[in-house]
Amino acid sequence: MKPAALLLLTLFPLSAWSASQLPSPDAMRLFTIERTENANELVYETKLTPSGGFPLKKPIHVYWIMKTKAGAIEELTALEKQKAYGVVIEKASESEVVFTLKAFKQRKIKVKRMGLPGNYKAAAYTQINDEEKELDRLYIVHTGSGLLPKVTKIDIFSKPAANGEVEKEALVP
Repeated sequence: MKPAALLLLTLFPLSAWSASQLPSPDAMRLFTIERTENANELVYETKLTPSGGFPLKKPIHVYWIMKTKAGAIEELTALEKQKAYGVVIEKASESEVVFTLKAFKQRKIKVKRMGLPGNYKAAAYTQINDEEKELDRLYIVHTGSGLLPKVTKIDIFSKPAANGEVEKEALVP
């Protein structure tokens, strides 16, 4: 490794999920957040431990896919984690994780482990139109930019049901 790269890693250490692991081949994408500001996308994912359970420490990992930078992967900044896109874990067990987003505490998100040992999958669920549905993505409509844009609407989309239908709920703060 070049000395300049080593210096950068020393000055800017990576989180437990290092950038070299993103997106990790064993990570399971749960849902994404898109915004009106640009094409960049937030990804929420989890991993399972070798025994098939969710990790009790840091069960949810969030990072950016910077589509405006040729798809580069970036970690959230400390401010983004604390004020906007970070998660608040309410419950974490080997079979289920319940959390909220820092800036959207009104809606709980439940991550469930499904399947049989050796073939477990994970999926995120939330209330959409008063029914628990598998979460696909959030789309945030806002005005302004910078650290405190004004959110005017949040669209919540489910993954397609067996019949192909996608549920959508529009929230106006």
